Amino acid sequence: DGFVRGLENRLGSNHCFLNAVIQAFWNLKTFRMRFLAAADHSHRNKAIEDSCCFCKLRGLFSKYKFSDSEAEECGQAPAQALPPDSLRIALSQ
Repeated sequence: DGFVRGLENRLGSNHCFLNAVIQAFWNLKTFRMRFLAAADHSHRNKAIEDSCCFCKLRGLFSKYKFSDSEAEECGQAPAQALPPDSLRIALSQ
């Protein structure tokens, strides 16, 4: 089985532009490092948490980061493509 690195863009999902923006932020090393190191914050309720773009982008970045490090530790190629759906939904609210 081959492993894929990147962000998912299934037929009809129209994630192309969102994925380009996420990848642009990821490739800005200073932004990425500071963003991942930023302090956690909490939400008063689940609805606010579900629409928090900061949390959704941070979640994607964390998965993206750890998919690389876990693959290196196992001597394998990076894991499957990540779906940006949670960030897209948060941005639409």
